[in-house]
Amino acid sequence: MSKYTLLVGNYGASNIGDELLHFAARKKLATQSLPIKTMSPMGGDFPVFPAGFRSILNLRQWQQACSGLLGCKQVVYGGGGLINSQNKRSYWIWLQILFWAVFFRKPVSMWGQSFSSKPGFFLRLLLSKVQLIELRDQLSYEFLDNRGLRIKKADDLALALSKQEISSIFEKSQLKEVDALEDIVTSGYTLVNLRYYKALKPAKLEHVVNDILKSNKNLVFCAFEQSDVDFHKQYFANTNVKCLSPSAKLFENAKQAIGMRLHFLICAQKFGLDIQILAYAPKVLGFFSDQGQSDIKVLYK
Repeated sequence: MSKYTLLVGNYGASNIGDELLHFAARKKLATQSLPIKTMSPMGGDFPVFPAGFRSILNLRQWQQACSGLLGCKQVVYGGGGLINSQNKRSYWIWLQILFWAVFFRKPVSMWGQSFSSKPGFFLRLLLSKVQLIELRDQLSYEFLDNRGLRIKKADDLALALSKQEISSIFEKSQLKEVDALEDIVTSGYTLVNLRYYKALKPAKLEHVVNDILKSNKNLVFCAFEQSDVDFHKQYFANTNVKCLSPSAKLFENAKQAIGMRLHFLICAQKFGLDIQILAYAPKVLGFFSDQGQSDIKVLYK
């Protein structure tokens, strides 16, 4: 007999934004009587379906994923840009779950999702079986509009979190190879979070970093996932800019934030910081514009 909600997401993969979504999705599901189990690539109750050339050999993982779907009462995609056509491996991982959920006739809901392109025929067919698709930005809405799908605009799940809840998630989600908070001897600094981005070539990224360094004398780099730490090592190696995991104290002592990662900027606003968004992140810009925040400063238009 089906006994639980299966919550699907990229949880446990060193991305603090995903941990915010995980907490927020559980909070939203808490009003239901069903227990919650997770399906994620790292540390969930059930693994995702195997992907890649050798995936056919991983029969045990496939069976475990099927077991998770067969035993649930409903499937919930708990926020984020999971079905991302710009990342083939990620696209295949989350598409498989949707396919088998539809195949096993499980009710599916998608909360606070983002899409990177118009769906092709097969994905559109699967999405037509989804009970509700909540979209967190206007561009995603335009990709899925007029295709006979049950869609609506909704907030990113992390917006429902309080400052205290965000602080507790920060405490549990410390990254590796970062500096200590005690190394920051001043306040009133500018928090910056930059990331590798497909639209930004290395030479352009280097120019952006140098420009931000010149314009802001007191910078602290705030890493929101482990790949951000690698970014800091590459582009801030010859500077005195420290790299830290997020914490309540780190945000409370800052004066403003510069970035292109959605959840970094949401957290900055929760802590009362002015934010500046890089124009290379159109969905993030669209998200804040949809929130009625048209006066936010945009860099590199």
